[in-house]
Amino acid sequence: MLTIYNREKEHLSQFKRLFKRNITQYNKDIIEKFDKYLSAQIISLKRRSKYLWILGKLAELFGKDFDKVTREEGDNAPIPAKLFFSLLLL
Repeated sequence: MLTIYNREKEHLSQFKRLFKRNITQYNKDIIEKFDKYLSAQIISLKRRSKYLWILGKLAELFGKDFDKVTREEGDNAPIPAKLFFSLLLL
């Protein structure tokens, strides 16, 4: 299918921005693993790019490792982050 959008380039750009953000290496690794999980679930590149952006923002806002975020902080997060935290807490 011919498309004018380059989703692969957009997704790689989100990864580059993620690794330039002021967040811990642990959070970067967790977000990368989550992206691989979404890829295995056949989630679109556009949605995965959106999740990278949201989770990068959350990591900056929390200012600590995701495993140190309390349940109350995670419950107040946007919907995509709730999915992420539910998988993280397994």
